[in-house]
Amino acid sequence: MRQARFTPRARRALVPLLPMLLLSAVLWPVARPIDGDGDAFMFWFAGHQVATGRSPYDQTAWAAAGSTYGLPANNVALNCVDAGSASCAWVYPPVAGWLFAPFGAADVAPGVLGVSVFVVLTAFAGVIASMLVFGPATVGARSIVLVAAVASHPFVYDIHVGHFAGLELLGVVGIAAGLRGPAVWPLILGALALSLKPHLFLVLVPMVLSVLVARRRWRAIAFAGSALLVLFLAGAILQPEAFAAILGRAGGKGDLTWSTPWALAQTILPAAPLVVLGGLIVLAALAAVAVVRAAPRAERDLSLVAVGTALSLVVTPYAQPYDLLLLMPAIAFAARAALRAPRRSRSAILAAVPLLFVAGTWSPIVATRIWDDANRSLALVPVLALVLAAAAVAAARPGAFAGSPAPLGSTG
Repeated sequence: MRQARFTPRARRALVPLLPMLLLSAVLWPVARPIDGDGDAFMFWFAGHQVATGRSPYDQTAWAAAGSTYGLPANNVALNCVDAGSASCAWVYPPVAGWLFAPFGAADVAPGVLGVSVFVVLTAFAGVIASMLVFGPATVGARSIVLVAAVASHPFVYDIHVGHFAGLELLGVVGIAAGLRGPAVWPLILGALALSLKPHLFLVLVPMVLSVLVARRRWRAIAFAGSALLVLFLAGAILQPEAFAAILGRAGGKGDLTWSTPWALAQTILPAAPLVVLGGLIVLAALAAVAVVRAAPRAERDLSLVAVGTALSLVVTPYAQPYDLLLLMPAIAFAARAALRAPRRSRSAILAAVPLLFVAGTWSPIVATRIWDDANRSLALVPVLALVLAAAAVAAARPGAFAGSPAPLGSTG
């Protein structure tokens, strides 16, 4: 009987996972999902409302959940002291409730556990898939990227509070795969995943659509657009109250965010926040353009998706710390570009990956013990991720910024 042997390709794929898994085991006491103070119950309850034929947009039901379910609903009870407040509002599109309906069909304990398992698995899958698609090819560089990802505050916090940023990350990977290849289904699945939190992709979506139009990929546009239209119509028919609830309550959510440049600008220069906000957006946009201009033609699509996702986090008016997990493509792409740079530049950029993604995301949280508004400096991380990616492609191709970029419609 022949013994199974790992090929070099299999080793390159599996070996980088070992440090990540070991570190994840060490961090598990901190990262593990929590009962009562996280979002897992919130998603279960929304799914439960759908599964039992009720509406997740009924705020009185949310207000009553605390007394009905006890400890698992602790966070919801705290947010829904005032049933009409923004903190109590369910403003996700109808598809989010449908996604969690299978969990909501179960009792609260197994249902919440199922949501937590789903969050953990999609977080790991999103990080690994991002590294494989956007990241470097060598074992050492892959290990650095993955270790930095699972040690980052967005990853730990995402699992801890029971959110689904990993699913959004998988959606971004699907968009990149669909843009690079002829298959349409990755674009469709990616678009469906992004539709769960469309406000996080305000730059990425028009960028990708413009490329598809430039390449005349009408079939991809038609199928992905049709899938989204079906979801929209199904929501309008099955839950007509959803759109009025979202439009009426989403605006108040902006006052609850603390990890966007909008919030940071209010802290730095309350008298003229748009000056700070505009400066950050311009800096991020210049770095994004620099990345796309200098990226090799074969990686142009990856660079577009990576910087489009990061730039979306700069302009969105509402984001939470776990949403910064969506920076994984930009950071992985920076490490990918670094491998083509001279040794000294390569080492500096690879060292900057954990410095930015780990220290850069944890230090604002720790600093809140000294200064209450320090956590708003998390908003700088997307800008710095774009600057890091621009530095990486510049080091890999000195003088590349001086030339003219290839057209966006060129194939990768």
